[in-house]
Amino acid sequence: MYLTYVDESGNANYNDNLPFYNLTGVIVNEKDWIYVDNALTKLKLEFFPNFPPEDIEFHAKQIRNKNGIFSHFDEEQIKNIFEQFYNTVSNMPIKVISILVNKREILQKQIKFNPIEDKSWECLLERFDMFIAENNKENTQFGLAIIDSEGERIDTELRGKIRKIVKTGTNFHKFRYIIEDVLFTYSHWRNLTQISDMIAYCIVKNKESNQLFSKYFKKIENKLHCDENGCYSGFGLKIIPRDIKW
Repeated sequence: MYLTYVDESGNANYNDNLPFYNLTGVIVNEKDWIYVDNALTKLKLEFFPNFPPEDIEFHAKQIRNKNGIFSHFDEEQIKNIFEQFYNTVSNMPIKVISILVNKREILQKQIKFNPIEDKSWECLLERFDMFIAENNKENTQFGLAIIDSEGERIDTELRGKIRKIVKTGTNFHKFRYIIEDVLFTYSHWRNLTQISDMIAYCIVKNKESNQLFSKYFKKIENKLHCDENGCYSGFGLKIIPRDIKW
């Protein structure tokens, strides 16, 4: 089975000053899950040797703002956390699919892409299903989405949307391999959801031309799912609108 751990960066609406919304899925096969989970646990213990690993959450915004358990780190130590995190991820047996929505560009060009969350999930699930198809030679692999919980009401609404997408398909794709239901969990309990959060944040900051995170993006660029020619544009990374240059 393939699992994709999904998290977002930014807000899925046009009513704020944030220019981008990102939805990112980290795909891992069940046979590699323990390796990936252990690798992140090991990294946590390097920075917090006296803390239980389950009490440590790699959350990009919290780290960047030096909140919570990261409050005692200086700026160079914070940079080192990000550096070591993305170095670790670059060697993991995972693949990444990511949907990056440029909200300002959509509004300027009056492009129809609404509601943002629904459309982004359609794009992400299409790519997850196609990834499984490409790696499913014996037709025995299926996929499950694991999502960071935002509370019972919001989770229930999203579960209904995803069930509908998978059951009816999209304008471009009929689903074959994704399990219709999804699993909601809290990110501080799941190392791989934390990876999704950190990658989503990095992709947005790279698009904003943040020099530091553009360097980190190059470390994890090899994790983006590619076509047979090694191109991840439209596959591992879909930018909306399509004519925005990366």
